[in-house]
Amino acid sequence: MQKIILDNGITLIINSTDSVSIAIQATIKVGSNHETDKTRGISHFIEHLLFEGTKNRTGHEIASAIEGVGGDIGAFTSNTRTAYHIKVLKKHFPIAVDVLGDMLMHPLFDKKAIEKERKIILSEISMRKDEPRSHQWELFQKGLFKNFPAQHPIIGYEQIIKKLSQKEFKDHYTKYYVGSNIIITLSGKVDSKDIALVSREFSKILSKSIENKPLELGYMNSKSKTVKEKRDIQHSYLVYGCQSVPRGHEDSYVFDVIEAILGRPLSGRLFRYIRQEKGLCYDIGAHYEDEIGYGFFAVYLSTTKNKLKEAEKLLQEQINKVDSISNEELKEVKQFLEGDYLLSMEDNEKRVDDLAFWEYAGSVLLSQKYVGEIKKVTIKDIFRVKKKYLKNFTKAIIEQGK
Repeated sequence: MQKIILDNGITLIINSTDSVSIAIQATIKVGSNHETDKTRGISHFIEHLLFEGTKNRTGHEIASAIEGVGGDIGAFTSNTRTAYHIKVLKKHFPIAVDVLGDMLMHPLFDKKAIEKERKIILSEISMRKDEPRSHQWELFQKGLFKNFPAQHPIIGYEQIIKKLSQKEFKDHYTKYYVGSNIIITLSGKVDSKDIALVSREFSKILSKSIENKPLELGYMNSKSKTVKEKRDIQHSYLVYGCQSVPRGHEDSYVFDVIEAILGRPLSGRLFRYIRQEKGLCYDIGAHYEDEIGYGFFAVYLSTTKNKLKEAEKLLQEQINKVDSISNEELKEVKQFLEGDYLLSMEDNEKRVDDLAFWEYAGSVLLSQKYVGEIKKVTIKDIFRVKKKYLKNFTKAIIEQGK
């Protein structure tokens, strides 16, 4: 692995592997947590707009330049970052670099494109509200966080999206899409010519330093809370969770282990005891949100209204005895996490995102230590983390019924 800081402040990270592809990702250290009450959703909106055309290409030409050579192109926005990624065969890598550089440096923010994407995002907001599996998490985070921006949905709010102006898009872009706020990651069959090409292209990005430290939660809830909505649907949905630690904290690895104990897809305790043995639900799992500056841990399920109380009681029981674990089961959980992580990293597209995330969380070198940190977790660690963090739960319920 190689790390280079370009003259304009961009962090360039290279992971060389023996594969037929190369993936490249540009991670901008800005997401919904950086927005104001007047700009909720602007980071995600800009992600859409960068695919709508540049000074050199139309939106169609951006997509066809990559898909026309069999490559993949995409993007995402989170609470803390916005990322654009491309994967192509090695021989087509110069095309990927040119397209990504063009998108980052020459967006048009055309008024017609803005209005078109505004309609699409407003439709997306409506769709998410109609989908309980998506909306349950927005409802949960709204209840979990107070006076912290993670309470707001990444996609924003309808009334704000309707008002965002071309000037606000340009101002947000100009502030955050600068050298010191960008991480470029490469993974695949990368050689010195590829590195030189990337360095030349992205050295053209504006050299500007900004004060942009990750927002930290800074408090832990002292009381439990319930937020509830009633809808005319066929199932009820429950998310039950609490605030936890961000990625980079030493206890984050313990939360990974706890998540795996409870939430492995087919062999986790929640699936085995609540779905298979009791037949109380179909969809069930655990999730540890290991973000930059904050985190949360939650278990979730969907079931019929008349089974909800019993299912919730069993969820609580499984959380309470998560530290009642044999050395043999703990070993199996660690092997699951090791295999799941290392196998996922064989995909260069996932690898470039992983490298960028770890660099943002503290250091890209932490990615190489992940498996070792997981292996260090003990039963005592699980007990300690359970006692310290797994309390003061927020409960979000979308209940069936008119």
